Amino acid sequence: MKTLSTLSIAFLLIFVSFSEIFSQITIEYEDVPFVLDETYHFYAIGAPNISAPESGEDQTWDFSELIYQVESNTKFSPAENAEFPSDSRYNISITNFGVIDLYSEYYYQKQDDGIKRIGSRMLPVDIALTEFTGNPSDSINFVESINKHEMNDMPLPLNYGATWTDEVTYKTNFNLSISMLGLDHVASYNSQHVTYNCEVISSGTMIIPDEAGTPVSIEGLLIKRDIAVVDSFYIDDMPASSMILSAFGLEQGAMSTQSAYEFYTQGYSHQVARFIMSSNWSQVLEFQYAKLTASDVEEIESLNCNIYPNPTKDFIRINQVNQSIERNISIYDLSGNKMDCRQISDGVFDLRGLPSGAYIVILNNNGSVDREIIIKE
Repeated sequence: MKTLSTLSIAFLLIFVSFSEIFSQITIEYEDVPFVLDETYHFYAIGAPNISAPESGEDQTWDFSELIYQVESNTKFSPAENAEFPSDSRYNISITNFGVIDLYSEYYYQKQDDGIKRIGSRMLPVDIALTEFTGNPSDSINFVESINKHEMNDMPLPLNYGATWTDEVTYKTNFNLSISMLGLDHVASYNSQHVTYNCEVISSGTMIIPDEAGTPVSIEGLLIKRDIAVVDSFYIDDMPASSMILSAFGLEQGAMSTQSAYEFYTQGYSHQVARFIMSSNWSQVLEFQYAKLTASDVEEIESLNCNIYPNPTKDFIRINQVNQSIERNISIYDLSGNKMDCRQISDGVFDLRGLPSGAYIVILNNNGSVDREIIIKE
């Protein structure tokens, strides 16, 4: 059996140390597709019997046996409003004004340092207040409200341990008419001060079923998003009275929170999974996971492949999203000599026939090529 020289061993030890550093999961700028016109499909399970995810590296979350309750989607469209750049996109979400539901467009843009939320547009609507005041002429008229800002939705590159904080204020303008209070189309507004505290608390592998029910293993990063919203209300530039606020189920200076964990991976433009949490982070209220098509799995697969153990004495395993995919694998020594080449579908490659040393492993899957150096002890 061949033995390695002292110099070679020293080199390999250094290499292994660097391999451990660079084997950390990183989501780079080029790893995140940003399509202006697309629909994100996902499944949802209310009150799932699952625990909150733990923090730390090399975690495994196995949800391969989940059966979803609801299928839903989020539609993204190219920006058409002249207030926002043409290379941005938006989705429409419901916002609440007490007991009244409003609709807003939220705009996103991919910039050099990450995905940014760059503003919002509240859609105008007129609402009769008869059920609140008894007077058919009373109304609240929400006018178009455009808010421009720039906040990090996901900074890039993204690594385990990353943290970021942002603050932004949204202003919703409306005209209020309540005859018994002497208000006739009085200019008013709601100010929402929002604070975002985000941290990548975990890295690891999540296993979820694709749309065909086949479990897929996906490497990624788990972001903890802690959002606090403070509401203030003004009528004719004066703080709204408690009588008016209570009629709409509002409270001056009230704070609400949104708590969630979101799992992201390379090659996918949305979160793969989302844990919607209780305000004290003790309970999972809803679990959402992506409806992955065959093409989604193929795209993630092209970036979610790694080799372990490294170093190894006998076998290496190819950790890929779908282990049933056949891959062509070639082994070269550091001089460029091809030592082995074969096709595997079970993710296992036998190295027992090779002498000890360092090798370059090249994996080819439908034109996507990955390269990694391994150590055979």
